[in-house]
Amino acid sequence: NRFGAKPSPTPGGERAPSGLSENKRGGAAANHDGLLVNLEHCKYECLRKVTAENGFEEVGDDEQYWDLCWMDSSVSEGRVAKLYPFQRINHFPGMLEICRKAPLSRNLRRMQTAHPREYSFSPQTWDYPAQLDLFRKYSRANPDAVYIVKPSAGAMGRGIYLASGESGIDKTHSGAVVVQRYMHDPFLLDGFKFDLRIYALVTCVDPLAVYVYDEGIARFATTPYAAPNKSNLSQVTMHLTNYSLNKHSATFVSTDKEDEGTKRSISSLFAQMKAMGHDTEKLWRDIREVVARTVLPIQPHLVHCYHSSVNNAPRSASERESERARGANGRASGATPRGYADLHADDASPGDESGRSSPSAALNDDEPKPSRCFELLGFDIIIDEKLRPWLIEVNHSPSFNMDSPLDARVKCGAIGDVLRALNLDGEERRAWIEAEKRAQKKRLYKAGETLKNARMGAASVSGVGGVGGYADRAAGVGSSGSSGGGGGYGSTGGGGGA
Repeated sequence: NRFGAKPSPTPGGERAPSGLSENKRGGAAANHDGLLVNLEHCKYECLRKVTAENGFEEVGDDEQYWDLCWMDSSVSEGRVAKLYPFQRINHFPGMLEICRKAPLSRNLRRMQTAHPREYSFSPQTWDYPAQLDLFRKYSRANPDAVYIVKPSAGAMGRGIYLASGESGIDKTHSGAVVVQRYMHDPFLLDGFKFDLRIYALVTCVDPLAVYVYDEGIARFATTPYAAPNKSNLSQVTMHLTNYSLNKHSATFVSTDKEDEGTKRSISSLFAQMKAMGHDTEKLWRDIREVVARTVLPIQPHLVHCYHSSVNNAPRSASERESERARGANGRASGATPRGYADLHADDASPGDESGRSSPSAALNDDEPKPSRCFELLGFDIIIDEKLRPWLIEVNHSPSFNMDSPLDARVKCGAIGDVLRALNLDGEERRAWIEAEKRAQKKRLYKAGETLKNARMGAASVSGVGGVGGYADRAAGVGSSGSSGGGGGYGSTGGGGGA
């Protein structure tokens, strides 16, 4: 698994056998006992392709008991609270704290204040116009600086432009924007600027577990780079590396070779850089540190959002009975979640079943629960001329379009490894449903026994008799030999029971 606990020191390391199963889709009946994936709110064919190859049957919102849901949009705490214990969804509530540019800058600024050396990987950024005074102070002290202006919730390069100072900022923005110091000294390859799309998988937030995929995509600009000046600020294909912008350029180079063209694999890029004498192993370690330190500041927020959701989720009958028996509802903090052995065990290997518990273990409340949420994030990184990685932004729903063989290999590979890391088992769903049915039958049986005992007890009381009008009614319907006292309500129940 390329998200595994022992990642390659450099991208593109030898890949272990994937263990992909045969395509089991042959209609709903053919895969009745398999895994169910809800892709109702996912537009990417890449997800459909990979889930089918891994034995999933696609269902929609009309199916209540799916195993996996993959959505393009973020999820709320309320959405997570409705999940059954065996279900998994591809977002954590609260992750937008780093996937929107304004809150990302606030969280990193807070950490930069406390740990300036460890958090020097992000360019200075200001919320506009909320931090206009701070921006003015900085721009006056740095009159030659150039800035890049971005919508806080924007994507695919929409609404991004360069400005040489406050006078160049559009005052008519419809939404919140951030102003970021433009990095004017990027590392160039063949004279072109580029950035890196890094994929990171968050499997759990308590404790926090983040894994970096050992392959990615380098996206190049299509105009040779020159330091920003007044004459070239508007040349977006020179300064911006967004694929959605550069693919329309007349100089965009599309090729099936991964070491040529406007989009290249990170492994081929690093091989070229290594041949030039650069220390790519250190660069890869630094990139992984950037990823981990970006998620770290919001870990308490993620834990709060997740547990608030799960603790408010409806409990199954078996869970409620277990909680009543124990008198408390606890979680084994810090333990390895069931189903994540391939990620967390040092000796785990792809396809190793040693970390998989039996399906019946899904009903054992003493066992630590696997996270019902996970997240595959897309980090955009730019390298400067000193080979330092700089974080540009984080995407909570990175594009999985397959516009080239490279896209298909990297993106489908990442998704496939996510599915194997989740280690889902349809038997867990079936065992849970069966246990729920048994618990419901048991509850109905107990209710019937309670009603039967109540009627028998009331009938017994009616045989003792009572006083007043109620006793007379009971005596009239019950035994003629009744005498003595009794409770009025009991006698009434006795009459009805007789």
